Amino acid sequence: KWPESQALPSFAKVKHLDVADVYDAPGDVKIMLATLQGIVNRNQPRIYLLESQEEGKMTWLNDLKVPYTVHDDPWELVSDFKKEVKGIIVYDPKVPDSINVATTLAGLKDAVVASPELSAKLTAAPYGLKVLDDLQGKFKDKLDAYTWQYENLWKQTTHRMLIGLSPDTSVKLPPGLPQSFKVVAEEKTQERDAKNRKIYDLDLTSFLGTDAVYLRFEDAFQQDGWGSAVHEVTVKADGQTIAQFVPGTDDEKPFLYDAQGSQLSAGSGGHRFADNGRYFVYEFKVPAGTKSLTASVDMWNQFKVYAGNEAPASSEQKEPYGYLRDYAVANKAMVFWLGTNTPEQKALFDKILADVPAGTPYLGWFSNDTEGEFNGVELLSNHSIYVLAADWFSNLTVFSGTENKGQGPLPSDKVKTPKLENKIYVTYTFSEGDNFQYNQHRMRNLWDDPNRGKVPINWTSSPMLYDGAPAMLNYYRSTATANDQLIAGPSGGGYFYPNAWPEKTLPAFLKKT
Repeated sequence: KWPESQALPSFAKVKHLDVADVYDAPGDVKIMLATLQGIVNRNQPRIYLLESQEEGKMTWLNDLKVPYTVHDDPWELVSDFKKEVKGIIVYDPKVPDSINVATTLAGLKDAVVASPELSAKLTAAPYGLKVLDDLQGKFKDKLDAYTWQYENLWKQTTHRMLIGLSPDTSVKLPPGLPQSFKVVAEEKTQERDAKNRKIYDLDLTSFLGTDAVYLRFEDAFQQDGWGSAVHEVTVKADGQTIAQFVPGTDDEKPFLYDAQGSQLSAGSGGHRFADNGRYFVYEFKVPAGTKSLTASVDMWNQFKVYAGNEAPASSEQKEPYGYLRDYAVANKAMVFWLGTNTPEQKALFDKILADVPAGTPYLGWFSNDTEGEFNGVELLSNHSIYVLAADWFSNLTVFSGTENKGQGPLPSDKVKTPKLENKIYVTYTFSEGDNFQYNQHRMRNLWDDPNRGKVPINWTSSPMLYDGAPAMLNYYRSTATANDQLIAGPSGGGYFYPNAWPEKTLPAFLKKT
């Protein structure tokens, strides 16, 4: 049910759950089961997928206090619920964004999403499902896929929510680096002001012997966030330049092997940087017979540079994933992944946003990391649409089937406010609570620390839990101490920019918050 008074829909009450562990499953199996979950849970939440380990696989499941059955083989869920599915939507691996179109179609046609390989298994015994749509060869690229979706499916989907999901994610990388990788440069101090900026000459001759040499840049002090910053790279083989580029330019593209979570900045003449646990890797093909190889790198801050001659596993290897897709399918929402930096994509994004009423939630996230966030939130705010960062929210169709257990006073509400004196006061606040999935994952880890309650802390959390995941709100409220104050995220009910939000629709959103 979804009355107008609710920001997010409520599902039928959870009574029993069939549980499958898909944490280590291939990506195409994850998305197939997540779309199955969406179809099945639409009428009654019955499937729960163990997708994340961050807060403990069973943590929230056990808190639900409902009976459940764990299936050792996830395919048992397909056997048990295949009668509720009308068929298969096959996506095109050559056009990753067809995965999102397939997800939209799955919601509209009561189907599961499958790779071409998986569809062969699903159409055969004992499953016997039929292919309803095969998207292979249908689209030439991302824009073509989303334009077709807008023109042919948009009118059939709900306009009360929008879903923004990347079609794929990086495969899980094995720990460590290949044996040949050695540290060739490392800053030993926690430099934060680029005072150590200079051109560092690296002798890579000892790494010759294969077709390529790799340079990996990471953060030498991962806890404080001032990692490798690189402005220019020049590589010479026997004195001849084989690579020279500034990050972010077209000249960099042939050599960027793995961008991972690194970011670009226009500052300092243009540079790529990797803070905390992020990194980036360059690959340099070496001419046959090369006797000497050097790299000159203009870099600064807390760099740590490895070199090696074996190709490392790359985060550029992608696969589909599940998570919020159950929710998209169950609600018959349109799923897309459009950027704001490409004019054609932004134009289509604008069209979609213009079609929905003010105060519509956009669940998911944006491409292009921080830049995509700023531009995306601003664009949505211009259309009176707010963001719920939820692309990694798991089992939302289950948590939407839980009940709110009252909103009485918290222990912190009973603490008397002291008379203010003429001195400095300090408060501590965890600030990520506007991120919907943070309430499910990271916040739970922080909250369960045995030292919680010893120091007064403000915990931002999403008011949308009231509609979307009452069981989570119940948990935080029921376990809060007098030193735990639950407060709303920075911009209320959702993430938006007030200066970009139209003045005429702002009061209604604030009232709803």
